[in-house]
Amino acid sequence: ALAGLGSTQLAALGSAQLGALTTAQFGALSSAQIGALSSQTLVGLSTTNLAAMSLQALAGLDAALLSNLSQVQLNSLGTRQVAALQSQQIAALGSAQLGGLTLAQIGALGSRQVAGLSVADFGAFDMLHVMALGTAAIASLRPEQLAALGTDANGFPGLFGTLTTAQVAAMGTAALQGMTTTQMLLLTTAQAGALGSAQLGALSPTLVARMAAADVTALRTA
Repeated sequence: ALAGLGSTQLAALGSAQLGALTTAQFGALSSAQIGALSSQTLVGLSTTNLAAMSLQALAGLDAALLSNLSQVQLNSLGTRQVAALQSQQIAALGSAQLGGLTLAQIGALGSRQVAGLSVADFGAFDMLHVMALGTAAIASLRPEQLAALGTDANGFPGLFGTLTTAQVAAMGTAALQGMTTTQMLLLTTAQAGALGSAQLGALSPTLVARMAAADVTALRTA
């Protein structure tokens, strides 16, 4: 029966009325119905209702409306919901909102979502957030995004050096062109050993010249 409510009818409902819907009812709302909600109504939704929102409905939510959610509301979204968000929806979130996402939510971000993040967004991540990024997300980094992996939101300067070997191995050759000399100095022997031949070939002579002797020794023969 809820499907019979048009977008204009649903938009007329207040926060209290929407809050009275059960999770099953809220989860049954279509993307068109969810898209009709006003920002004022949306920010009044409970975390339980947001967690019950279907993937299709959430993906159809206006990016500007999504950015109006509180941090508590955003953190109530499950990993499957986060993974279903469009890249423009993620990009519409503020740096503080992105920095406030849980590690599980960060790990759920896909390649297109991460590719749409700004350099300022990366500046809001701390060490644990960066380490939580999946290899597909790391592989989608742009040169300027990689270069932004310096000092994290907590003032820790060695952000690049905390990347796992799997993350380093997943880096694209284009992204490595944005690598800074400071990042090269932070490169660990384990990270150096994770670099492939194509990745090494993408490094500038200036970067190679800054590679520590121990890192050179750690390079694979094939």
